[in-house]
Amino acid sequence: MPTRLHHNRKKRGHVSAGHGRVGKHRKHPGGRGLAGGQHHHRINMDKYHPGYFGKVGMRTFHLKKNTQWRPVVNLDQIWTLAGEGVREQYKNTEKVPVVDALQNGYGKVLAKGRVAQPVIVRTRFVSRRAEEKIKAAGGVYSRSLLFFTLATINCIFDPVSFVRLEEPIDGYIILLAPGIRLSNGGASNKSAPDLISCIDHTPVTRCVSAVTCYPNNARVAKAQIAAAYNGLTFNVENCEIASIKTPELLAKFPMGKVPIFESEKVDLFESSAIAYYAALQKEDTTLLGSNAIEKALVMQFIFFAENELTANISNWLLPLLNIYPYMKPNVDAATEKTKRAMDALNKVLANKTYLVGESVTLADISVATALANAYKLIFDKAFRDQYKNVTRYFTTLVGKEHFKTFLPEAGNLCETALKYVAPKKEKKETKKQEAAPKKEKKAAAPADDAEEAPKPAPKPKSKLDLLPPSKFIMDEWKRMYSNNDSDVAMKWFWENHDAEGYSLWKVDYKYNDELTLVFMSNNLIGGFFARLEMARKYAFGSLVVCGENNNNSISGYFLIRGQEVPFEVYDAADFGSYNFEKIEPAQYEEKKDEIYKYMAWEVEGFADGKIFK
Repeated sequence: MPTRLHHNRKKRGHVSAGHGRVGKHRKHPGGRGLAGGQHHHRINMDKYHPGYFGKVGMRTFHLKKNTQWRPVVNLDQIWTLAGEGVREQYKNTEKVPVVDALQNGYGKVLAKGRVAQPVIVRTRFVSRRAEEKIKAAGGVYSRSLLFFTLATINCIFDPVSFVRLEEPIDGYIILLAPGIRLSNGGASNKSAPDLISCIDHTPVTRCVSAVTCYPNNARVAKAQIAAAYNGLTFNVENCEIASIKTPELLAKFPMGKVPIFESEKVDLFESSAIAYYAALQKEDTTLLGSNAIEKALVMQFIFFAENELTANISNWLLPLLNIYPYMKPNVDAATEKTKRAMDALNKVLANKTYLVGESVTLADISVATALANAYKLIFDKAFRDQYKNVTRYFTTLVGKEHFKTFLPEAGNLCETALKYVAPKKEKKETKKQEAAPKKEKKAAAPADDAEEAPKPAPKPKSKLDLLPPSKFIMDEWKRMYSNNDSDVAMKWFWENHDAEGYSLWKVDYKYNDELTLVFMSNNLIGGFFARLEMARKYAFGSLVVCGENNNNSISGYFLIRGQEVPFEVYDAADFGSYNFEKIEPAQYEEKKDEIYKYMAWEVEGFADGKIFK
């Protein structure tokens, strides 16, 4: 600080400069630290450190928090806080909107401007003239609002509109709609004492039509929790899957899947859409974020929950429950994708309590419901220890009241992960054992007649053997392909091909992004062909690996007896890992060159391949 600002210029030239003799202006004349807090520094301590000294009875000498906080807003700005749409909505009705000045960052309402229609203003302070103007327009101001229902008199009720009661009840000012219609048909002008006996201290909830689904579905819980945070409820109707396949419901919900939402205004399917609709039912909801950035982040994590968590966890869990066919490569792939999503979520939650903002949003509800069944059935302790941030986040959410209500078992974390157990086949074996003695009795022969031994039962014929005869002979084609050049073989193929008796299929591996080394990809083809043993009589195929190590793909063509993929092919364990797309006869001319390249192994980028014959 420059000397001219020290306010000490008149003392210059004096030995003491206003602080006594040499050595006197030193050390700690007022005591060290907080000394004198109850004596000469008491005012400072009481103001800035209330409760520091003394026992319980002395901790608030004159404690008043935020006594000076009162940003002001004038009456002519009140409707700006509520929004023009709200003003028009209530303009010609008997209902009165609530404008919360505190929530908008104002502590006191002043009188500048005029009030054209009734309004309820919530604020901490209000000037005398401002209160007079609000009351003259038929409105009221309150320092605290509480929503109540009238239980003993069945009123037609809007939860944001109130009739004014002059006396506070239990420390609250109760506001009910002016001129509210009662069951007796008259307008209510009763005073507070007349209506106090009718007050039911139950928070208001509104019903938002009906949701139909099978019981204990976490997808429905997503919508129910979102509704509960907005003070709403759903009528949930349990159903059997077959019951939603009726023509009436399929006309409204063509996918034929649950959950479905029905109301007078709109019919919805997809659980995220239903939850989003429930979140929108409250104008000042915090479930969707408070600004454009937070709204975008909420949508980001809703899509993340659907695409990365729900989809992969379902592909992992449902085969273990024997709901989907169990195919180990598919389950392993789903497991790895789930771990990848959990790892990403674990990093996001490293220093966060919630995904977006500082309170629960629809993003948190979507992610928690997507993880609920996994934490219950397959995420054991060893798995959870790898993702401690996600586990902390999940247990925090499911411990909250609304989550407990609709996901009561979510807090029971898995101890032993669910393992695949193949379905038992005991019943089929007992039938065979029962049938065997009957055959022996019928085929019983004299002991000395050794020549007439019982004949073995004939093998059941394939459905493909019952098809009409075809001019195309599969064995002859296989010999032609094996013993001749590709040009000769393919010429013979197109001259003899029977489009009615045989069909062509383009085959692509579904998980090319997971392939690594070329020889391992080729081994994968070999494993698939080994499981097609029953189809050797009815199919011929060429699958090739194109590309290089850590960047390759599997594709090719199959020739199959009949016009559909038969049991002998789709029963193979790895069939679910491949996509079979039928080539129609009208496409043959267009596809001839491509088929030739796959059969001759002249595909661009060819690295390796195998022939099924």
